Amino acid sequence: MKLTRARQAFVVICSAFFMNANAGNWTAQDNRAADGLATGLTEAGQTVDLSVPSVVNFWATWCAPCVKEIPDLIALGQALEPDVQVVLINVGESTDRINAFFDQNPAADARDRLVLTQGMGLADLQDWKIRGLPTTYLIRDGQLTYQAEGVLQWASPEVQDEINDLLGRP
Repeated sequence: MKLTRARQAFVVICSAFFMNANAGNWTAQDNRAADGLATGLTEAGQTVDLSVPSVVNFWATWCAPCVKEIPDLIALGQALEPDVQVVLINVGESTDRINAFFDQNPAADARDRLVLTQGMGLADLQDWKIRGLPTTYLIRDGQLTYQAEGVLQWASPEVQDEINDLLGRP
């Protein structure tokens, strides 16, 4: 796959986050409304309801750190369901590309396990203060509450407990 200059720069940023394998320093956000964050539709053609507690992860198939953390995000979704939804927002790729990626990577296939959406382009990332992939938001009561940049160990009980605490869950 040929990468444009913008994508090449983005891959470099993505790789920089990967080097910090536990970049889990959650940054408090200004509690602005999450409206428009999940602008695309799910595979089933539904809009994403961000009024419920959510973990929203931005990813791309060409981002090695993003791909690395998908199995852990699946485990997170299983651990927190049904009270918290995990949403993966693909950045800038077609449905065909995403489906081909999952077909080739069954361990990362989140199609039946997590909420998947797309519709976010590279140009949209600045509006959401996203400097690189992967980036994850915690959403509570429809508000952006915390942001983490980089790969987290989503399957670990410590990270799951931290998410529950930050989302105000028991």
